[in-house]
Amino acid sequence: MISRRMLTEILLAAVMGAGLAAVTAVASAASGTPDFSGTWMLNAQRSDFAGETPPMSKMQKVEQAGIDLTVTIDEIGERGTVHGVARYTTDGRDVVNDMLGNKLTSSIGWEGAVMIMRTWGKFGSADIMLIDRWSLSPDGKTLTITREFQGHGQVVDQTLVFDRK
Repeated sequence: MISRRMLTEILLAAVMGAGLAAVTAVASAASGTPDFSGTWMLNAQRSDFAGETPPMSKMQKVEQAGIDLTVTIDEIGERGTVHGVARYTTDGRDVVNDMLGNKLTSSIGWEGAVMIMRTWGKFGSADIMLIDRWSLSPDGKTLTITREFQGHGQVVDQTLVFDRK
């Protein structure tokens, strides 16, 4: 069974990685998919952390230039401040990013207007898989990420709600 501390660390890394997926949506705007670019603040009151302690604050900035995507995450939580930058491409290739000292691979696709980001690899000694589903509210002011975490024989579902700043 996965320890609560390891689950918290894995989910923190996943939250960082999820911010990266938002950038991919920008490149898809021409094809009618949502544009997730901008600065987003986590709304902890509207989110469901599946029993984990939410961060005190979390901001993610999404930038896109051609097929190159950059997401910058700043989070303050019970373990202190976390700053992360990850880079992706929008051409469908698998991309590897370092998340809290762990190399994780991500691949992005679409189901209509919902962006799907799959992230997998080893987090410490654990094989993990995260499936994030990104959707934008009709007014473009709310980003909702539903996440399924698989690891150590467990499945954990979370919902993260972000407000456009």
